[in-house]
Amino acid sequence: MKIETQDKVAEITFHKLSLRDILQSEPEKTVNYQRIYRSVRSIFAGSNIILDAGCGTGTFARIMSKEGYIIVGLDICKDLVRFSKSINNTEGFMPVVGDLERMPFREGCFDSCICIFVLHHFPSIKGVCSELYRVVKNKGRVLVIDTNGSNPYLKLSRRIAGLFKVLLEKIGRASKNERSHNHSTYIKRLSENGFRNIHLRSGFMASMRIKRRSCASLLIFIISIIESIIFKVTWKTLPQPLNGHFLIISAQK
Repeated sequence: MKIETQDKVAEITFHKLSLRDILQSEPEKTVNYQRIYRSVRSIFAGSNIILDAGCGTGTFARIMSKEGYIIVGLDICKDLVRFSKSINNTEGFMPVVGDLERMPFREGCFDSCICIFVLHHFPSIKGVCSELYRVVKNKGRVLVIDTNGSNPYLKLSRRIAGLFKVLLEKIGRASKNERSHNHSTYIKRLSENGFRNIHLRSGFMASMRIKRRSCASLLIFIISIIESIIFKVTWKTLPQPLNGHFLIISAQK
């Protein structure tokens, strides 16, 4: 059986194309991330140096560094790292360029690791889980937050989006690497790599919409509104962990 691997060039290209939309959604993204952080902050008790694996523009890292943590960010896209340096004027955040499947760090050098809305950009998350286990200290904690592939509506929307895959990639709204992993995949891959005390639940937050600049983006804008309504319905009607549109997973080495 062929193992799917991440196309690194395609991933970097995607982030370059989507950077403008990322910047526009930053204020709303910050509010949502602050809410998430408040719900998971107890996980980092006793931690000092934390890895933000796939730091992007450094939104989550910025929130944590203001709490006194030292955050080392890692991202494959130089443009994102450069931008994150320009907007995060704090000594507590140090972003560097690198691949999550081959991290440029020695074993056991972080008290905790976070990976926020990143793993759906990997067709297989096995390599990243292995690296997270390698770089975190013994008894260190790992927090993974990502799209909920177990949500039945998300499964359907991904299939529909697949019909417009080429268009979405061209306008920087999708990466060819994207997969929505279900909750059992996260549990399986983390446990296979040695993690224990794995806890998982689903969450809900406001959708981040883009501004209407073209016919293509207008279509995505309309879809995002429809998805927001449907996700609110599934959040209220389905059981955990099927109901939320993202998963919160914590584990210990």
